[in-house]
Amino acid sequence: VIKRLITDNTDLVLRRHGNPFLYKLIPIVINIMRQPYPEIETKEKEILFYIQKAEKDYQEVFNLRIPELKRHVEDTLTLRHQERIEKLGKICFEYRDTFGLTLETIILVMVKSGLPEGEHLAIRKEFHNHMEEQRNRSRASSKMTGDVFADSGVELDVPKTEFLGYKDMKAQARVLKVLSEGQRVRVVLDRTPFYAESGGQVGDTGFIDTDRARMRVEDTQKANDISVHSGVMEQGQFNEGDQAAAQVDADRRLAIMRNHTATHLLQAALREVLGTHIKQQGSLVAQERLRFDFAHPCAVKPEELQKIENRINQFIGNADEVKTEILPLEEAKQKGALAFFAEKYGNMVRVVSIGDYSREFCGGTHLSSTAQAEAIKIIGEGSVAQGIRRIEAVSGKANVARMARQKEQEELAKEQARRLKEMEKERQNQRFEQSKSQIDHIVQGAVNIKGITFISHVFKDVDMLLLRKLSDVLKQRLPSGVFVLGARTQQDASVVVSVTDDLVAKGVKANDIIGRIAPLFGASGGGRPHLAQAGSKEPQKLESALAQAKDMIAL
Repeated sequence: VIKRLITDNTDLVLRRHGNPFLYKLIPIVINIMRQPYPEIETKEKEILFYIQKAEKDYQEVFNLRIPELKRHVEDTLTLRHQERIEKLGKICFEYRDTFGLTLETIILVMVKSGLPEGEHLAIRKEFHNHMEEQRNRSRASSKMTGDVFADSGVELDVPKTEFLGYKDMKAQARVLKVLSEGQRVRVVLDRTPFYAESGGQVGDTGFIDTDRARMRVEDTQKANDISVHSGVMEQGQFNEGDQAAAQVDADRRLAIMRNHTATHLLQAALREVLGTHIKQQGSLVAQERLRFDFAHPCAVKPEELQKIENRINQFIGNADEVKTEILPLEEAKQKGALAFFAEKYGNMVRVVSIGDYSREFCGGTHLSSTAQAEAIKIIGEGSVAQGIRRIEAVSGKANVARMARQKEQEELAKEQARRLKEMEKERQNQRFEQSKSQIDHIVQGAVNIKGITFISHVFKDVDMLLLRKLSDVLKQRLPSGVFVLGARTQQDASVVVSVTDDLVAKGVKANDIIGRIAPLFGASGGGRPHLAQAGSKEPQKLESALAQAKDMIAL
């Protein structure tokens, strides 16, 4: 409830309270809720910390992103109407989805930043289009892919599949169900060495052969307790009752097992380095990498990541045995086994233990010794939600070496990009100083129109940002005036109109002036009373448009 208050009443919180305050309500909430939920009393400090941090994080986002959002809006004012709507609609979605700013806050900032009147309705529509696309993606990704016969009207009236894959990579089996769609086929066997995707571990691939046919298995999913093999018929066709040989891609499975065992080692190292509050919130165990989501209030520091990585490699170097056992659920809990996030367990559970530092409920396939993981390299750490962090890593000596080379290349590319950025910044500064040196001459060319100091000038090869800076220089030089600055290249033209405070107070508005100038050189734009801008792809019309600007000044 308190987190919802923070996100839904952001403006109120930030305007009336400079510091976090909602976390102070936590003791009251705990006192009210302690009878039905007695466990929350023991977590009061942790809850206080998370809520206070949520408030602080939001305030930081608000203070950082609002100025950035204003710049985004100003940069779009030179775009055509539809292009601007599409871009700002996407920006709305990104700022809502990534940073948590409310739509009303975002729209208010856009309007105050010079968004042309009436466009906010079209931007809202574009925003909701992006939201709907995200919902569709979410629904598609969350749909139980194991329910492969859901749309076919075929009932899976077969016994649950006997899984042999903990010990065997190949097995003899009988075909129970076949559904063909051209070359695509889905097959159910009575027994299988293929692991069906679950618990974060991806499904196995490989081949299923009969005397007359061969299927390349591209994925294995689960519908209840039935394993469904999906893939392509490379030869012949299967029939129900056929005897088949099922063969898992052993190299791929080994890579997956390396990453799965490494995931358990990662959780153990995280709990050791960061604290026992670390619990898995989601994972992906694939052939090429592993991904681990966990609850933690802040970013993991580089030195902590290095310590975590070093500790895992120590576990690997110890060559500890990876043990599995089937235990009653309560006994497993009493032994301290950690449960996977959002998993449901029966009365008997499979527990995977490594040394005296890792014990987890787990139905996945694993190595027999940590030494088989060979090595691990953490390749990324970041936030996926409020209070949820994600670590990505690879295991195996070849993968670690490859990632080390790739990281070295990335660092080299970043350094080259940084140098190019510095060179561009230096060129920008040089262009600014060169243009700035013309200010004295430009000021001398000022004219008086109805008691208003008016300046109009066209620069060559100057961008919009530089025009705005030059407008600021003119405002510093002259306390009162209207300044219309243009820039032209071979491809496009830009105009910035700047009006000092005293004249804005008298009714002279930059956005009114730009609204009348823009059509003269095929431009679109907008802005605020103090500053407005427009851009065009018809640079040949710029000078004639600015020549008429002085006729548009009126009190």
